[in-house]
Amino acid sequence: MSNTLRTLGALGSQSAKISGEMAKQGTKTTAEWVAKNPGAAACVAVGVGGLAVVASPALVTAPVLGAVGFGSNGVIAGSAAATAQAGIGNVVAPSAFATLTSAGMGGYGAATVAAVGQGIGVATGALGGLAAWKLGKKN
Repeated sequence: MSNTLRTLGALGSQSAKISGEMAKQGTKTTAEWVAKNPGAAACVAVGVGGLAVVASPALVTAPVLGAVGFGSNGVIAGSAAATAQAGIGNVVAPSAFATLTSAGMGGYGAATVAAVGQGIGVATGALGGLAAWKLGKKN
């Protein structure tokens, strides 16, 4: 049994060493590709960012809603949303403003805003990927 454990330990150690060397080589290769193809690399980054929004839209929608004034306690005083609300007057439930307010508060509007965010993420991911592919074909 101890020989087996020693063998497994040696294999694990060797595997870790090989994995580390492969990671270093992969990092070097990636850095070289990025240096030679900065435009395509930027497009890949945009595409990956778009897909990240698809996977977790709240990472983008929540801060954006907060930034424009749709907070967890409703419309934030002095914000762009407050200015818009002052111009709208009485807000009715099925309106876009009411949906955004609800989303900011974690209510029924959150799913709608998340779906819109995911749609934008899909479009961004697709366009970033397409642009990277086209730039890659030129090189």
